[in-house]
Amino acid sequence: MMVKLNHKGDTIVEVLIAMAVVSAVLAGAFVSSNRSLIGTRRSEERAQGTKIAEGQMARLLAAVESAPLPSEPLNDIDPAGIFLTGIGGTFCLNDNNRKTGTCSETVPGGIEYRYGIKRTEVNTFRATVKWDKLGSGGTQTEEEVSLAYRVYKKR
Repeated sequence: MMVKLNHKGDTIVEVLIAMAVVSAVLAGAFVSSNRSLIGTRRSEERAQGTKIAEGQMARLLAAVESAPLPSEPLNDIDPAGIFLTGIGGTFCLNDNNRKTGTCSETVPGGIEYRYGIKRTEVNTFRATVKWDKLGSGGTQTEEEVSLAYRVYKKR
C-alpha cells in the first residue's frame, strides 16, 4: 500500500522572514518606550528643580514680609542678612529663613540639586537650581532652572 504524503507547512525562509518582522516591531517598541521613559525622567527632574527654586523664593518673600518696614528701595534693611548681600552675591535660605551659603539637596534617586539665590539688582533676585543628568553614552550634562523675582515690602 502506498501512502501519499501531502505536507503543507512553512518553509524555513518564511519562518525567518516572520521572525525578522516580529524583531523589527519589538525593537521599535523598545526604542519608543525608552524615549518615553527618558522624557518622563527629565520632566520629573525639572519639576523637582522648579519646586526647590519656588521654595527658595517663598522663603525669600517670607523673610521680606517678616522684616521691619524699610524705606524704598529695600537696600537699607537686613532681614536675615538678605539685603546686605551685594549685587551679584549668592546665598540660600534655610528652614528658618536665615541666609547661608550655596546649598545642595539630594533627593530619592540620587540626584543632587545645587541651588542659590543671586541678587541681580537692588530689589531683584534670581533663584537658580542646577543638577547633573545622565546624557547619551553615560556622559553627564548639567540642567538648570532659574526663577526671577522682584521683591517689595507691602506697607
